[in-house]
Amino acid sequence: MRRYARIVYWSRMTGVVEEVRMKLAFLGEESGKSGCPSLYSTDRGTIVVQGWKITDAETLGQLDVPDHETVLEVPLTLFRHLPTQA
Repeated sequence: MRRYARIVYWSRMTGVVEEVRMKLAFLGEESGKSGCPSLYSTDRGTIVVQGWKITDAETLGQLDVPDHETVLEVPLTLFRHLPTQA
């Protein structure tokens, strides 16, 4: 199943915030019903991960996360849905 997504991201190479539309192809999920966590491949040769957003200050304090990024938690078993070849 193909879905379309619009993302806004900051390019470290150019220092510019860019808006991109991409096609998503569902790879798999681990919930069995709610659709989260899930993996998608994109038409840009990347992977989109849907998971549980980490909001705990102590956990986030161990990381250097810029304002334009977020950190997700997913079970290791989710990665069994990753393609074995690019």
